[in-house]
Amino acid sequence: MSLPSVTVITVCRNAARVIPDTLRSVAEQTYPALEYIIIDGASTDGTADLCRTAAAGMSGRQGRSVIIVSEPDGGVYEAMNKGVARATGDWVCFMNAGDSFTSADAVYRLFRAASRDLERVEVLYGNAVLVKDFGRVPLKPKPIGSLAERMAFCHQAAFTRLETLRAMPFRTAFRIAADYDFFFRLWQSRGEEAFLYCDEDVAAFEAEEGMSSRDPLAHVREYARIRGVDGRLAWRVWYVGKALRVHLKAALQRLLPERLVQTIRRRNYERLRRRRLGASQPDTGAGGVQSLSPRDSRS
Repeated sequence: MSLPSVTVITVCRNAARVIPDTLRSVAEQTYPALEYIIIDGASTDGTADLCRTAAAGMSGRQGRSVIIVSEPDGGVYEAMNKGVARATGDWVCFMNAGDSFTSADAVYRLFRAASRDLERVEVLYGNAVLVKDFGRVPLKPKPIGSLAERMAFCHQAAFTRLETLRAMPFRTAFRIAADYDFFFRLWQSRGEEAFLYCDEDVAAFEAEEGMSSRDPLAHVREYARIRGVDGRLAWRVWYVGKALRVHLKAALQRLLPERLVQTIRRRNYERLRRRRLGASQPDTGAGGVQSLSPRDSRS
């Protein structure tokens, strides 16, 4: 079976604490033709040195190449565009620093499963695993039509054609959700037929480190700008209610015992997992929230 070439891009800055898991995950991939590009925003904590050390071990493998760029940039999405400009693979995945592939053969299994339909699509995506301090939550994507309002899948679990990314660069005016903006525009212009889902576990990610997790209201506002609804009175009224709920939730979390907060969060994520299973594909036996192994813990 002939497989296309792929490029994995990691953009980072001062990620020395979390990037070793990502580097190891990419290095372990069994996929035969894999290029790895690291765009570092002139880190001051030794991130670039860690990347160069890892690259020395990866570059010697057949079919494997590594490119490292360390220089100032204008933010995450400018760095992602910079990575796309240097990429040579047919398909591109953005793997955040601190996130990882779920197994050594994750990329291979995804492309093997999609081989018959790959020629007709522009985005290929699979399942993700949300890593929390209390365990791992397997998540299937939402129906692709959910792009009308929000991200339908985890971008770390998605591969996009290089030619599509070059034709539609990330719009750097959006500081938090330019990835959603890209998929939203693609969905609007090409329809659901441009996307292909395969029921394979691809990426593990830790939501607490993301920009949208640190400021949930900022990403809500940016989503609204992308969809062109931020100026509507109905949305503004809805946003006031959303802001009140977010602040009330934060206040309650500060008041409640930490153990109770963790129990509530775990149950909420289990309900989320079940909703995703019901809204997308049948449950294939992935199980519920899984306990963390020592390797999964974040230092």
